[in-house]
Amino acid sequence: MSQDEIIVREILLEGAEDQEGMPEVECLIALERACGLSSFGPESYRRKAGRPENLHFGAFDSAGELIGLFTGEIVLDEFQIDNLAVHPDHRRNGIGMLLIRIGLEEARRRGGARALLEVRASNWAARQLYEKNGFLLIGTRRDYYREPLEDALVLALDLEPGFVRDAENLS
Repeated sequence: MSQDEIIVREILLEGAEDQEGMPEVECLIALERACGLSSFGPESYRRKAGRPENLHFGAFDSAGELIGLFTGEIVLDEFQIDNLAVHPDHRRNGIGMLLIRIGLEEARRRGGARALLEVRASNWAARQLYEKNGFLLIGTRRDYYREPLEDALVLALDLEPGFVRDAENLS
């Protein structure tokens, strides 16, 4: 699947449904689970609906299926990335790169000056993606993750104008 076949837009947390009638918020949660992520749950996402400090972007295939997500929240001027995930069947196609670049640019546009995230120390693929986008290691949170117990690396990126490099070449 090429990036030309992917549509990235905000996930509609209230009222919108996929082709089969499933609410988009439920699709978001199903994708989190398929990727082995913890979820905030539908009520938490619905409470965040419509608030400009919350970002919920999805990558949709040509059939309208949610295959990737990027979520986070701006607190004061810091953008905390909560989740970046691509369905296992669609990885290694540049979808994660596309989501992170669009999401970070939107966070900057909405007032985020710095992006922060935690990533499992063992998640080499995610770490490489973040490093490719300019994130730097700023700390470690011991035993942050459960099941299995694991440290989190804390990464940060200053969201200065023009920080998104090669926006036309997202490979």
